[in-house]
Amino acid sequence: MSQSTNGCESARTEVSVTVNDIPEAPTASAQVFCGSATIADLEATGTNLSWYASETSETVLESTSALATGSYYVSQSTNGCESERTMVNVTISDIPEVPTVTTLVTYSQGDDASALTATSGGLDLAWYEAEIGGVSDSEAPTPSTENIGSTSYWVASVSDDGCYSERVEIVVTVEEVLGVGDRNILNAIKVYPNPTDGQVSIMLPSTNEVKITVYDLNGRLLLNKVNTSDNFTINLDQYEAGVYVLKIKMGQNETVKRIIKK
Repeated sequence: MSQSTNGCESARTEVSVTVNDIPEAPTASAQVFCGSATIADLEATGTNLSWYASETSETVLESTSALATGSYYVSQSTNGCESERTMVNVTISDIPEVPTVTTLVTYSQGDDASALTATSGGLDLAWYEAEIGGVSDSEAPTPSTENIGSTSYWVASVSDDGCYSERVEIVVTVEEVLGVGDRNILNAIKVYPNPTDGQVSIMLPSTNEVKITVYDLNGRLLLNKVNTSDNFTINLDQYEAGVYVLKIKMGQNETVKRIIKK
């Protein structure tokens, strides 16, 4: 290479030139995300990937850019050379609603138990023995009634795209087989008014320490208290209209009642 001025040519400088190959377009497949995702969540096989909103856009998308259902394009670069772009179809699927369940299931010790049930509007169900993590089972478990106590199970709805809802808890309680006297005590407990506008009175046959818990139908604990009188009130004013589960425990005796909040 030389340069010329006023008809005079300079000495020549050697310039080495390297012609690099244009890399192949990266490989990628269609991807489905549940609820939300960003560019950083996309996957493709290649080096120094760049993501674009269209085949001809010159603007590289930031890794924090939110994804929407549609097509994205990805290229790779090696030695300063950028490849052709590969189209990647992206679907953002809704997270399904939690299934409807009976949150509290009670058996007497030794009873024949049935498989747990849940309603999910036609979606598949995934059953768990833990609130977080664990391996799911598509078959509903049948609780054991061999031992006295409470066991929790969880179930989630699964959409056609493989998106899972939050898990809802089902508590199975196995109670001691009661004698006539114990049953009379539980039968004598009065809960009124039901339906209620918010205030619920509980009358016991005698003065005992009693544990009161209230759940909504999703298994969420709303109230947990201990009372030592034979007549007291709980307040549901702050909760929406619907059905709530009231659990009353006196010693080893326990009863479950449904409260309708108007």
